[in-house]
Amino acid sequence: MLFSEANHNWRSLPRWSDALIRLGHGWKLEPAVRQIALVSMPCDSSGAGLISLGALIRDLGDPAANDVDAHYVALQRFADQYLKSCRDCDIRCDPLSKKCGYFEQASGVIQHKDGNRYRIADISRQASWGDVIRCSNNDEARLVFPAYAADWRIDGQPAVKQESDTAALVAETYERFVCSSAARPENLHRSFSGLCLAGRAQGESSTREAAASIRFRIENVDYNLAELLTIDGWSPSRTVSRMSFFNSRTERFDRYGCSPSLVIADGDMSFLRVATSRQFQKADIIGVVQRTLERERLEAVGNHMTDLLQWYEEDTESIRNLGSIPTGMSISILRRRAS
Repeated sequence: MLFSEANHNWRSLPRWSDALIRLGHGWKLEPAVRQIALVSMPCDSSGAGLISLGALIRDLGDPAANDVDAHYVALQRFADQYLKSCRDCDIRCDPLSKKCGYFEQASGVIQHKDGNRYRIADISRQASWGDVIRCSNNDEARLVFPAYAADWRIDGQPAVKQESDTAALVAETYERFVCSSAARPENLHRSFSGLCLAGRAQGESSTREAAASIRFRIENVDYNLAELLTIDGWSPSRTVSRMSFFNSRTERFDRYGCSPSLVIADGDMSFLRVATSRQFQKADIIGVVQRTLERERLEAVGNHMTDLLQWYEEDTESIRNLGSIPTGMSISILRRRAS
C-alpha cells in the first residue's frame, strides 16, 4: 500500500496515519460505560477521517454493526441512564444543578410499532438472549429482545430505517489496512449509522475536501479517503453507507438510521458541539484537534476535558493498550465512573 497527502509523491503509509487507523480499529464500545478521547495533532490534518476509517474497518467484522443491532445498543444506553440516574432523581430535570453528566432527561418511555407506549422497568439477564429490557404499562409487561429491536423506538424519536438498492463494498480493499481484519459478507451490503463523523465547523465541504486530500494506492488502484468512508454522497457510485455524517455547522445528520455509538469529531469546535449536545450524550466521542489553534480555543477544549473529571476518570489501561504513540501526537482517554 502507498500513501499520498495533498498530491505529494507516493510513499509507504506513515506511522502517524497507521496509528490513527489502528486507534479507530481498536476502539472498544461498552454500552454501559461511556468513553471520551481527545487526540492532539501538531498541525491541521485529516486525522478524524483516518480514525473513522479504522472504526469502519472494525465494524465490517462485527456481526452487530448494522442499524437494527446498533439500535438495540442505543435502547440499552437509554434504559441504563433512566434506571441509574433519571428514575430516582430528586429534583426537576436540571443537569447543571444535579451535575449528573447528562444534558437531557431519559424519560424511560419506549414505543412499540403497534403504537403502544411502555415504561422501562429493568434490564434482566436471559440465558438465551443476554441482557434484555423489560418494560410495562397499565395493561401488560413485555420484553424487548435484540432480534426485534427495530420494532421499538425511544418515545419521540423516528423509527429505524434500513438502506436498500445500494452496491456492496469490496472486502479486500478495507482488509489491506489492518492485517487482522476480516469483513463479514453480510455487512458489505448492510447500512450502518452507529458510526458517525462529525464534520468541521466550516461545513461538510471542508471536511470532505480534507479527507479527499489523502490518497491510497492498493494493487495499482487509487482511492481517496473521502470515498472510502462511504458517507452518503461522498462516493462516485451509490455504495452502501457504513457511516453517518453530522454537520457541525447546521447541527443536522445526513440521514437517520440508529443513534450513534461512536462519534469522531473533526476539529475543536466540532468536538465541543458534539461533547455538549444531547444528541450524543450516550455515544463515545473521539475528538481530533490541532495544537496550532489560538490559545483561547485550545483552552476551551482543555477546560471541557477538565470539567469532565467530575464524572470521568483517566483510562490509563486503554492508553497503555495503544502502545507507542508517534512523536508529535498525544492522546487522552476518559472513562465514565461507575454510578
